[in-house]
Amino acid sequence: MTRALYKTIMLIVGIVIITSIAGCEEESLSNTRKGRLVAVENMQLKEQLKQCEMEIEEQKKLHAKEIESQIALLEKCEDIKSALEKRTQKNIREQTTSILGPIMNKNTELIQENQKLKSYIVQLEKELEELKKSSP
Repeated sequence: MTRALYKTIMLIVGIVIITSIAGCEEESLSNTRKGRLVAVENMQLKEQLKQCEMEIEEQKKLHAKEIESQIALLEKCEDIKSALEKRTQKNIREQTTSILGPIMNKNTELIQENQKLKSYIVQLEKELEELKKSSP
């Protein structure tokens, strides 16, 4: 029985050793597969990262072009605004001159006429005083 027991133990030990070796190979194979999968995934992620960086650069270029066009449009609008302000000031001066010029001339005439009338009134008052003094 010792011999049968010894054979059984040896058989069990052999099976355990064979299964552990097979398990280690499977484990190392699965680690290798996992490593390959991780490497493939890393390469895919790097490719996606490159694409995202390229898109970001494209967007930056588009943004810069849009800013340049907006700046050019702003400058054009400021030029138009300046021209309109100058034209408005010129029109105001012309209207002021065309309206105020005749009014100022008329005002000067009225002031002169007013002074003449005042002197005429003073003269008439003097004559009235003289008439009052001459008639008792």
